Amino acid sequence: ASIFENPLRQCCVAWIFETRTDNLVFDVVENIHQNIPSDWGIIIQTLPEHVDTFNASESVKAISSDKRNIRVSPLQLRKDAEFSSYNDLLMTAEFWRQFQEYESVLVFQRDTVFCGARKNNTIEDFLEYDYVGAPWNYKGGTTFMKVAVGNGGFSLRKVQAMLRVLRECRQSRRRIAEDMFFARCLTQKGHLPPPEVAGQFAMERIGSEDFLALHQSTRFYYENLKSNSRGRAPLAPWPWRGRTPCEVEAQMLQACPPFALLIPMLHAALSPEEAHVLDNPPKLKPPVKCSAAAAAAAPVPADQAAAVAESPPPRGRRRPQKRETPVQAGGLSGQQ
Repeated sequence: ASIFENPLRQCCVAWIFETRTDNLVFDVVENIHQNIPSDWGIIIQTLPEHVDTFNASESVKAISSDKRNIRVSPLQLRKDAEFSSYNDLLMTAEFWRQFQEYESVLVFQRDTVFCGARKNNTIEDFLEYDYVGAPWNYKGGTTFMKVAVGNGGFSLRKVQAMLRVLRECRQSRRRIAEDMFFARCLTQKGHLPPPEVAGQFAMERIGSEDFLALHQSTRFYYENLKSNSRGRAPLAPWPWRGRTPCEVEAQMLQACPPFALLIPMLHAALSPEEAHVLDNPPKLKPPVKCSAAAAAAAPVPADQAAAVAESPPPRGRRRPQKRETPVQAGGLSGQQ
């Protein structure tokens, strides 16, 4: 039986597990609310002690009053081998059976945003796939163990496909990120989009013009900017080769104005060395410090985020850690 009240006969839900209750969490939830179809639900799962805080928030009240079916439910990560982290949680059938009333689940995190209305695609255009997330590589074969699609931090997944993988796939679940586990299994026996289509769904390091959403974690952000400034993103909508990381970030904000919600968090996580590089862009004329741009792009309410499209923008991130190392509970799987 579902743990959620009144699932309504909806095809799909957007889901987040979050233990933090800061303004950014609520801004991101509002951004999701404003960009998913009106008949989709939103599920917020959090630790039992935070349920009342979420339910009492102005954001949840406003979304509920807007006739969105939104639920806040407790989820305790157990201290055992099966539920030791968010990463492990998503690789259990018990978790996915909660959603059996639904066709698909949009997994999102505190470091993701929809970019607003797009010219050529909507989220419903991707419902045919078992799994879709931002592409890791243009062609399978060199990156992340020959798997091209895709990142799980903002991902649309068919519930039955997740359950089928957990029953049938023999891929080891030890010391592997959950998105890599599902992507590897579904690359062999599943319906995944090619990377150029996944790039229209979301951008992490690689994206196509007119991408729907953006995911940038503090763990990988600076490396993403550097990689794109070297022209290593073949699906990028702009000629980024030779650009500074600060310029790359500026173009990302132009393409996705709600990205401004995430920038202060991303900048706060920079190492001093990374901040120095991004605050001393050699090619910008006149020179623009990314830190100044970050201040200009301070968090704004999600429904006003589009208004910052003209703001020049900011920058970076921290040294990457190995992707296959499971992330422990307490934050989100791929975040900070």
